[in-house]
Amino acid sequence: MSFPGGAGSYLLNEAFRRRKDPAVYAALITLTIDPAQAPAAAAALMNDILPKLTAAPGFVSGQWLEPVDGRGMSILTFENEERARAAAPLLGGSAPGVTIESVEFRRVALTAP
Repeated sequence: MSFPGGAGSYLLNEAFRRRKDPAVYAALITLTIDPAQAPAAAAALMNDILPKLTAAPGFVSGQWLEPVDGRGMSILTFENEERARAAAPLLGGSAPGVTIESVEFRRVALTAP
């Protein structure tokens, strides 16, 4: 979303200034999944990766978006940037047929229930 004249930056800065809770950070993960190994990858997510992530210090929440054409995305939130970065090694390597393409870390600007 963009706003003319930089209004978007102003609105987000105002939102940060007014928020009463401390900022949380998100890890934005993009990945590819080999369709032939999708069932094994899903099992690894549920049985191995998910328990480790949810037990990681500072973990707040996670959303795993349904893959489209072999490309998946996840959004994981943590109490702060340090904890988000510390959890990054838990994301890859243990799910068959999954390749982590990128991991980005961003401060969460706004959250709506």
